Amino acid sequence: MNSGTLPTWSDFARREQCAAPERWDRLVALYAPVLGPTGGTLFDVGGRKLTGTPANTVWAPGPGGWRLGFNGTSSVVSVADSTPFVLQPPFSVVLVSRPQSGIAQYDCAISCSEDSGKGWRLWTRDASNYKWYWEANDGGAKNVAGLAAIGTTRREVVVGVHDGANLVLYVNGGLQGATACGAVSYAFSPSLNVGNQSGTSRFFPMNLELAAVFSRAIRQPEAAEWFADPFALLRPAEEDVGAGIDLAHLYAIRQRELLAGAA
Repeated sequence: MNSGTLPTWSDFARREQCAAPERWDRLVALYAPVLGPTGGTLFDVGGRKLTGTPANTVWAPGPGGWRLGFNGTSSVVSVADSTPFVLQPPFSVVLVSRPQSGIAQYDCAISCSEDSGKGWRLWTRDASNYKWYWEANDGGAKNVAGLAAIGTTRREVVVGVHDGANLVLYVNGGLQGATACGAVSYAFSPSLNVGNQSGTSRFFPMNLELAAVFSRAIRQPEAAEWFADPFALLRPAEEDVGAGIDLAHLYAIRQRELLAGAA
């Protein structure tokens, strides 16, 4: 840490000083509304400047940090540069959110897909008993279903994985299942959307706390760790907390830097 000066985000993240440095391995992008409001921009705090543009979303404080609210009818965050998200396996997607009432079948929480169905997406299925579905298209739609209905009174930590041979879904630390899937087929110009699938009216109602994309396969032990502590990669290590830097201070540090134009 910088001695005698204000700490910076790089004092904690992308190096050993954060509480879970291994989670930064092969990170493609990281969006963390939990760190605090940044107006009409959702920054990629992973450092690759894959900036998202929110539309019809609302910032709100909550226990342990901030959230970005999606109304389920028109809210979306879109990322102009979709190329890094046109992934071939292995890759993983992590979504930490508090789903809200009003979920309908085929509502899409995060996707790199268009109405053709090609690409990948995390969405809902199963009539009135809506469950998470993790889907990718390898020439035909392949998907894995959650085992229980989506909770609308709690935080949900969902990890979708393509490990090179299978699609694998973890919900709240538990393995939901796996299905064989080959190389992913993409539409001509897919885009990364949070809260919606591009070209559709499939909007997902939620309070978003964190979304991350990795070019590696997350395994079950790490999926369980994400559920137990979803913000460990954002939090200072214990020795820095002991030195007086807690999560609330870190929120303020990162918010200050983002608003000042740091990436």
